[in-house]
Amino acid sequence: MPLSRHLEQGRLLYLTRNPDAILVSENDHFRWLSFDNVIQSVMKKRAPNRLTLPHQYALLLPLGYFNPTHIIEFGLGGGNISRFITASFPQIEHKVVEQNKAVIYCFDKFFSPDNNPLNLNYCNAENWLSRQESLFERTKTTSKEWFIYDIYQHQDEQ
Repeated sequence: MPLSRHLEQGRLLYLTRNPDAILVSENDHFRWLSFDNVIQSVMKKRAPNRLTLPHQYALLLPLGYFNPTHIIEFGLGGGNISRFITASFPQIEHKVVEQNKAVIYCFDKFFSPDNNPLNLNYCNAENWLSRQESLFERTKTTSKEWFIYDIYQHQDEQ
């Protein structure tokens, strides 16, 4: 059955309306996170470390050509990329920067089936970057740092 059909058959697990409408739903096979009715993350319940959405494969395509020692991911969502990197590349130091407490709550409650600790920085991405002078000095001499930007931004209706 196509993924879109699965997502039409979901049960509501969590809903918040402010400031973004965050929704967590599931069926027997998948659990997913949506912001403003836009699906951001889909976790296959029997294989939670597997990538499920096309943009996730595109974001991680550089791993086929480049071996970073550190990955900093901006935007947690349902944690698909975090789970995949942690399971597939345990030698890579992986950090996540997320500013939305509701997203962090949803990850902890619904998208962390193994309860693995996450190197999480509760912060706005811009503020976090502004405090990382030593990181940027280090990246001038080595190409082992990799930044992934996958942050949902609400679009105001006009």
